[in-house]
Amino acid sequence: MLDAISGEEQDLLSELDRLEERVQEMTALVQRLREERRSLERECERLRSERAATVGRLGHLIERVDAIRG
Repeated sequence: MLDAISGEEQDLLSELDRLEERVQEMTALVQRLREERRSLERECERLRSERAATVGRLGHLIERVDAIRG
């Protein structure tokens, strides 16, 4: 009976090791995704700034064209 418990315990320990490995993999994946999200947020902010500058320039050009026409 001691062998059966020992074998059962070994199976449980092996399963625990596999689960721990999966948790570590998932933790690394979550970290990579968080880093990617931060990078994408920075890029999005940069593009918003670029868009705002472009809108400003276009607005200025439209005002100049209107002034020339007027």
